[in-house]
Amino acid sequence: MACSSNWVAHVDVYVDPDCSTSKQVDSRNAISKLLLDKTITIQQLVLVAGKYLTSNDNAIRARGLLLLAELLEDLANTPMEDTAIHSLASFFSNRLQDWHSLRPALIGSIALARRPKRVGAVQPEDAETLGRSIIEQLDVQALSQKDRMLSLELYESLLTLHVSSMEPLGPELVLGIIAAIEEEKDPRCILVAFRLVEKLASIFPEPDGPFGENAEDIFDIVSRYFPISFNTPQDPRGITREDLSSALLKVFTATPLFAPFCFPVLLEKLSSTLKRAKLDALNYIGHCALSYDPEALSEHAGDIWTGLKSEIFRQEDGVSDQKDSLILEEAFSCFARCIEASQKVRTNEDDITGDFMKLVLEDDCVVGFLRRVKNELDQEIDPGDGIKTYALTTDAQLQAVGRLLGAAARASCTSCYIVTKTFLSSLLPSVEVVSPKSSDHQSSESVAAKGHSISLEAGLSLTGLEAVIFVLEGARHLANVLADSSNPSSSEFALKYWLDPVILAAPVLIDTFSRVVASGVVTTVLKLGVAGLQALASYPATLSPLSEDQLETVLTFLTSTFLDQTKGSELKDQALGAILAASNLEEKCTDLHRQEFLSSREKEKVSVLNVVLPKLLDAVQEACSPEPLDFHLRALAALSASRESVREKVLKVLGQLVPSKLGQTLALADGSFEFAKAVMIFRCLSGQIIPFCEIGSVGQLAACDVVMDIWRSIGSLPQSTVYIAPDILLPLMEVIRVTVQRCPERLQKEILTMSLSVLQGGYSPEQNTKLSGVRSLSAKHMEGKEWLVALVGSVIVGLLPSVLFEERESVLRLLVSTSVANLDPVITDTAAQAAASMLNKWNEKKSESEEAGSFPLKEAITIAVDEGWMPIIKQVRRDGTGDMPNSFCAEDAEKSAARSIYALALAGKGLAMRGHSRIADIAGAMLRVLESLGKPVAYSGTTDSFEMKDQSDKLTESAVGRAAVESFGLIVNEHASFLSKSQNAVIRPLYKQRFFTSILSPLIEAVRLDSNQSSRIWFYRSFACLLSGTPLGAVLTEGKRVFPLILEGLSTLCTYPEDSEYVLQLLLSLSSFLVDESNGRSFAAEYVQSMVNRLVPVSQYKSSMMIRESALQCLAAIVGLSFTRVFPVKSQVMKAITIALDDKKRLVRKEAVRCREVWSAITST
Repeated sequence: MACSSNWVAHVDVYVDPDCSTSKQVDSRNAISKLLLDKTITIQQLVLVAGKYLTSNDNAIRARGLLLLAELLEDLANTPMEDTAIHSLASFFSNRLQDWHSLRPALIGSIALARRPKRVGAVQPEDAETLGRSIIEQLDVQALSQKDRMLSLELYESLLTLHVSSMEPLGPELVLGIIAAIEEEKDPRCILVAFRLVEKLASIFPEPDGPFGENAEDIFDIVSRYFPISFNTPQDPRGITREDLSSALLKVFTATPLFAPFCFPVLLEKLSSTLKRAKLDALNYIGHCALSYDPEALSEHAGDIWTGLKSEIFRQEDGVSDQKDSLILEEAFSCFARCIEASQKVRTNEDDITGDFMKLVLEDDCVVGFLRRVKNELDQEIDPGDGIKTYALTTDAQLQAVGRLLGAAARASCTSCYIVTKTFLSSLLPSVEVVSPKSSDHQSSESVAAKGHSISLEAGLSLTGLEAVIFVLEGARHLANVLADSSNPSSSEFALKYWLDPVILAAPVLIDTFSRVVASGVVTTVLKLGVAGLQALASYPATLSPLSEDQLETVLTFLTSTFLDQTKGSELKDQALGAILAASNLEEKCTDLHRQEFLSSREKEKVSVLNVVLPKLLDAVQEACSPEPLDFHLRALAALSASRESVREKVLKVLGQLVPSKLGQTLALADGSFEFAKAVMIFRCLSGQIIPFCEIGSVGQLAACDVVMDIWRSIGSLPQSTVYIAPDILLPLMEVIRVTVQRCPERLQKEILTMSLSVLQGGYSPEQNTKLSGVRSLSAKHMEGKEWLVALVGSVIVGLLPSVLFEERESVLRLLVSTSVANLDPVITDTAAQAAASMLNKWNEKKSESEEAGSFPLKEAITIAVDEGWMPIIKQVRRDGTGDMPNSFCAEDAEKSAARSIYALALAGKGLAMRGHSRIADIAGAMLRVLESLGKPVAYSGTTDSFEMKDQSDKLTESAVGRAAVESFGLIVNEHASFLSKSQNAVIRPLYKQRFFTSILSPLIEAVRLDSNQSSRIWFYRSFACLLSGTPLGAVLTEGKRVFPLILEGLSTLCTYPEDSEYVLQLLLSLSSFLVDESNGRSFAAEYVQSMVNRLVPVSQYKSSMMIRESALQCLAAIVGLSFTRVFPVKSQVMKAITIALDDKKRLVRKEAVRCREVWSAITST
């Protein structure tokens, strides 16, 4: 072997205690690689390392054994010879008695025990030898935590992978594991111990087996951990209380041999004053009941029922906090599990009740409750009847019995049948439930049909009504479970007839609940009636107890309730909620074989869609005041939210309603109800119905039809219609925009063609024809109808880039001229957004009708930017001189300039998003506008230069200034209604970062060259807006240039109360530097004194509490910077904090206290 000396040297290095850890690890890895590459064998390694494995030096012997053990771990999936495995297993078994090298011996034994068979596993006799060695040689609890963990893991590996080898050890194995886990306290070892007990229970399930003989001792050991009190918030080992509690629950439910000891312990803990112990006890009782045999549960059923009943009544009497509420819910869940468990096995066909259910039905409180519901408590009770009436003294206790019955109804099909049969028959004695032994079992439909004439007992109490609802809701819950389950675990009888009692009582129940709602008594009682109807109507469609006629009756009554204007808002909302619940379950899909559980009833055809929706739509059409209309529209929106079929029908009806009266509505005054009605409908469509339509669905097609109908109606308007109020124009545009943005290309083209035809005036409503194209559009042609341009703009904003249309030049010119006209901002802003969208999505391809080479993007930019908006910005002067039309006054000219700036910024955003180079020209123009603000400037009107003309003229700060300041923010911020992904904009990745980087240098240079304080302030405001939308990573990357500008901006803007929004944005950016560990803090560390000088006055900024709070937070963050820079400014900061401690706002004072604490912790030592 050429490399013999090399790898032998590695063995020497690993075993040598004087070598460094890194060298030992490298040597071990080198040997492992040789073994994996089969350059050497494990037998060769043992021969070479033999002198170390048998050394008299304890440390060297342990190191040698550890090397062998770790290498065996690396070879876990490498084939080995059986003889080698046998030798190693024998060797490690013997080494388990050598306590100096115990840990390596355990590691090696585990590695051998876990080897899979495909690569050579430990033989059964060797596995038995390992097991016997660990039992005989180790006192596990006397070992360290690490060694205990390894010992338990060895036990687990043997019990998992070598069961047949462990079975012969029997009693020795069980006693050995008992000794190994007793009084274990480490959470990691406890988890393994729990798994060991669980495995032992499955290996030795016999009562007279080794586990059964020691079951009481084993349970005594594990029960000491109940309830788990492991309360470490964040255990470094990753173990939680839930992990331990779940593992212990698996132990408790592992075998019915624990039943005689388990239930008494859990019932004892149930009476504890610790709420966590109660919760765990209830959870464990329920799961143990389901896991054990029904016979085991029967022995303790009485005690469990007593404990549950006591807990439920105690909690119902007063739920003081969330844990009490959780205990109550867990108690009902435990109760349901116990009922389900007791009904698993029936002794005969007549006995389907189960022992636990019998206890419930025969209990004094249940019997007393039934009598009280029937108003029999006031009657004399025969002392000889053997019934002791339980004293139900409070409404909460009465309600608790009702909830118990509801929990029983939801437990299983059998319990549901029993509860509904017993309780409903007792409450409604006229209903005769067919005996299950009857050979001529009538269909449920026929019996229910006879029940239509049943009259309710006059003495039905409020408590009884609540109990009926609890039972019906329990049965409904079970129906939902069955509808989702393919393997229901109930008897054949229960599956076939479990719902019959509810079916029989349905006519009486419907009549009862309807009369309660119609009674007009207190709201609480009325709401119970609605809740009952909801419980009946919201069963899964395939498991409903109602016939078609009954379901239609219920839905009709609920609809009339929430449409009734005399009812209170709470009751109407609840009725609507009931209909929504029925709607959500109406189309629930179930397997076809479930139909056999529905007797012979036909599948229901009645639905919310054809019962409720038509009435609701009629109510919308007939509404005569805003309040009911608003409620009806909210109801439509709620119904439409989850069902495409409802959306389709709503859109069709409303689409016919609004466009048909659109002409009349637009002509009405703003204050008329018809006008308000149209506005409300448009807002409902655009905000609550159309956005939920899935792309390509029938609902979306219906929405497109609505928009087409709107355009047809607009095309039918008389030519004299020259004005539409913004109140209705805005929601109308929103409907068009939301619809178009989600349409496929084909439908977008149809809508666009229709809208452009209407815009040109060539649509003929009589013949329903459209022009083949758009011709001769101009601002003069559209004078007085600019609102129509805005409507077309709302179409253009959402178009796909692939949608081309004729005469784009004319449309673009029209949009540009409209965007700067002296019109309502709704019109001008939409026109600007549409023009910017056209530039962003401009496709160099030609439409079918355009001539070759016509109108590239470069020319479009020239029309919009160079010829449209830029000249207006350059020409405007305060006195109105220049090339502006004579009709413009100075104020109009400045407003036009502000609109031009807004439009130009939008165009810049669109071009920046597609990565066009002209964004640089637009950004430069914006900077020149900012340079002029606050200075005596007028523009000459030339395209390439700005010249000083009149020292007395100045641009208006209110309109032009704000537009210029916000222009950069407009480019980098997101806007959902235009130039966004939802509006199908062309978006190049990282466009914001590129724009920020490109504009930063010119902006800094402009600030540096401008010595006028009144004009520099505009740059700082614009810079704050720019930061608001720029990704943080880009800002931090440019930190060296950005950070000083932030500090300058704070120093300047904090003196102006009206600049609070800009100051806050600068503070947020500053805080981003202070909390960024990678780059930001290093930049901030160089400006500690400057930061403090700026933040101290800002912490006293009177116009904004949020600014003062943010400034204090920044001051607190400064403490984390370099001590040598921070300590010198401590006194200055502490003085500012002292002032902040007296701030009138509590949040500021609270932040000041926190800031004082962190700064007080800084000392000179």
